[in-house]
Amino acid sequence: QPFVSCKTSDMITYGHHLPAFVKGIVGVLTYTLPPEGPPVEAEAKAQWEHKKNMSERLRIEVAHTMACWARFGLDEDSVELLPNQPLIQAVADSGTPNLRIL
Repeated sequence: QPFVSCKTSDMITYGHHLPAFVKGIVGVLTYTLPPEGPPVEAEAKAQWEHKKNMSERLRIEVAHTMACWARFGLDEDSVELLPNQPLIQAVADSGTPNLRIL
C-alpha cells in the first residue's frame, strides 16, 4: 500500500512540506539505476542479480506511490473525454487536486 493521504486537511496542514517530500521520494531513483552488466563469477553474478531485482522493485514502488498520489482526488464526472482523445490526455488536461498542486 503506497503512502497516499486521503484527507483534504492533510494538504493544508502539510502542503508546505510537499516539495521536499516529492524531491526525497524521487531522489531515491538515482540510487536504483540498473547495475552494470553481469559479472562472470557465479557468486558475484548472484549478488548482481539480487541488486538488479531490488533496484527494479524500488523503482516500481516509487513510481506506484507517485502515481497513486497524483491521481488522488480525480472525479470521474470532471473529466470530459473529447472524440479521438486518449483518456490519459483528458485526465492530464483536467488534472487532479494533487497534480494541480505539483
